[in-house]
Amino acid sequence: MNQEHPDHRILLVLAGVLLGSPSAAAAEAPAASEDDDPAEYPEIALPAPTGTHQVGTRRFVLVDSEREETYSTETGDPRELLVQFWYPSAKGQRSVVPYMDDATAGVWVDRHGFPEGFHRRIRTHAAENAPMVDAGDLPLLLFSHGLSWPALMYQAFFEELASHGYAVAAVNHTFGSDMVVFPDGRSFGFGLWGEPEPDEELRNERLADHLVVWVEDLRFVLDEISERRDSGEPFYSRLDLSRTGAFGHSYGGTAVARLLATDPRVRAAAAMEGLVYRVEERPLALARPFMYLLAAYNTAEASGSQYRTRDAPYYEVAIRGIFHSSFSDLIYLHLPIADRAWRERNRYLIDPERGLRLVEHYLVAFFDRFLRGTDSALLHPWDPVVPGSSRTAGLPEVELRIDY
Repeated sequence: MNQEHPDHRILLVLAGVLLGSPSAAAAEAPAASEDDDPAEYPEIALPAPTGTHQVGTRRFVLVDSEREETYSTETGDPRELLVQFWYPSAKGQRSVVPYMDDATAGVWVDRHGFPEGFHRRIRTHAAENAPMVDAGDLPLLLFSHGLSWPALMYQAFFEELASHGYAVAAVNHTFGSDMVVFPDGRSFGFGLWGEPEPDEELRNERLADHLVVWVEDLRFVLDEISERRDSGEPFYSRLDLSRTGAFGHSYGGTAVARLLATDPRVRAAAAMEGLVYRVEERPLALARPFMYLLAAYNTAEASGSQYRTRDAPYYEVAIRGIFHSSFSDLIYLHLPIADRAWRERNRYLIDPERGLRLVEHYLVAFFDRFLRGTDSALLHPWDPVVPGSSRTAGLPEVELRIDY
């Protein structure tokens, strides 16, 4: 948005879908009895990727010898990051990876009420260390998870983007997640601080201060990928760093927005409900394309209150009937055991798979446009040929605002 020329501002709103208005297509989630027994967890699969490629996944440990680990009780340790890639893989025989390790699953049991062993009944679509598809160089997407949320909570998005030809590098911010398990068996829980700050202003200041570490993590990972690509390492040599984007959820969404603001290598970024923590910095100005996705009830973050762009497109995608946790696998995987109190607390009204699909559609459309140059009707709500018609009538839960 050009602040010096406000008459150049364009605001487009998808017709007939207002924040909080009812939608005939927003199906009520099946009611659960208060007496539902959560002990049994069914066999369940992540939503099948809709792209043309199969999906592979691979883990790397990256060590930043230039930065000391400040959250460890030990002194002098370098900052280590576990980065897991999801990418389009070649077709062939495959054995998919488990959804998560036992230690990370234990966090879900303790924190979210999942039954013991639930993770062994969840099917993914990604094969470990599968060969990368031979279809040209791949656009790269960095991902940053929410504060204390393991990166493994977002695999539906990773698989979907990989099936559409993207290499997704999910960065596990050590000590910023409830659990991250390295390949050698070392595990690290949350360790950014002790008791949370009760004063909201002081808490936001603390969050803003710690965010610097996460942005540096993302920048280091991009540096390391670039160095490994230049040195000819086979896996990295297939990544097209001239087409680099980033996306993240919550605290990680704020991190990728900061990365977009400071690192010109990132051409476009998308944040799923990521606050700008210092009030005096709102809205944060960004110079390259940015998409902000949020649950429609969250009016405090709507209408460009958190971010704006200078001479670049800004998209705000408000989705009715979802909650903050819907921007992850959590709601979808908890559905089989959710009681009424949990459903009310998490405020979802549409089917959780539908919520995931809506987010996926917009992530693919946004990055396709700005990393591949392929446009999508999802990013253009009005059809100029037929005045008053909507080219996104199939997504009645969505309100789309565009600001140039």
